[in-house]
Amino acid sequence: MKFGITMQTRGPNARMPNIAKIAQRAEQAGFYEAVLGDHIIFPNKIRSSYPYAESGIHHGSIEGETLECLSLLTFIAAKTSVLRIVTGIMIVPNRNPIIAAKQLASIDVLSEGRLSVGVGVGWMREEFKNLGLMPFEERGKVTDEYIRAYIELWTQENPKFDGNYCSFSDIRFRPKPIQKPYPPIWIGGESDAALRRVAKIGNCWHPIGLNRNFPLETSNQLENRIEKLNQFTLEAGRDPSDIEIAYRVPHFELRNKESPKPFMGTQEQILSNIRNFEDIGVSHLILDFRSYNLDETLVLIEEFADKIAPHFLR
Repeated sequence: MKFGITMQTRGPNARMPNIAKIAQRAEQAGFYEAVLGDHIIFPNKIRSSYPYAESGIHHGSIEGETLECLSLLTFIAAKTSVLRIVTGIMIVPNRNPIIAAKQLASIDVLSEGRLSVGVGVGWMREEFKNLGLMPFEERGKVTDEYIRAYIELWTQENPKFDGNYCSFSDIRFRPKPIQKPYPPIWIGGESDAALRRVAKIGNCWHPIGLNRNFPLETSNQLENRIEKLNQFTLEAGRDPSDIEIAYRVPHFELRNKESPKPFMGTQEQILSNIRNFEDIGVSHLILDFRSYNLDETLVLIEEFADKIAPHFLR
């Protein structure tokens, strides 16, 4: 099992010294990767329902602040040496595909091959409108096309592409990513459309347990979706064993007594939860220790590294 940590992109801890301390402490504690989300702007009023909260409300609409994802990735890479860096999840339609491919390739070079590219379609209609993007309803098709464009740019000496949303030819594109053929592509989302995207083009599926439309809080719920993913993968002519599962834990809290919720309870309960998820094929577990207090976040990292992680070191 590889453990990842969700990094802060907004709030008091989203400042240079705090981000550096959290990333460096996570690396020292043996975490495998740092994962961070992506939004360019937050409208004053968000009418779109956020799928990862029962209330449907995204707290960014209150704070209105967020660091840009790819800039922050580069900073974290510069402050660490072995910690992998993951966009989790980069909203693909938000960026011109040639510029995004260039930024991602540059990050892979500057980090010496530590990048994983997590991608998704986005959920906030107002963000699309204010960025002047394609129609919100077409975001899935745009995402699929842009990913193919990334791969063309990353892998071909004379890249050319003729799509409905993106076209280019007679260009040079360098640098190429260090990782060959290109950085691992993580696909976010829990719907059938997301699973089909993983099956066709993904190296890893990155579900979040909190989607109220596709609840994946328990290992049984997640196992059912993995079975569906395996079905789609076989239909796409690929081997399901070639696709990793990077599950983002909805809640994590060590307590003195057991809890009905996975990953909230005693040390023994949480160890059992992790083994259950490992048994169904999860190979990355992404944990969320984000807090408004730096010391609290650092303590949570150390607590996990001391009481949980050693049981899974090989």
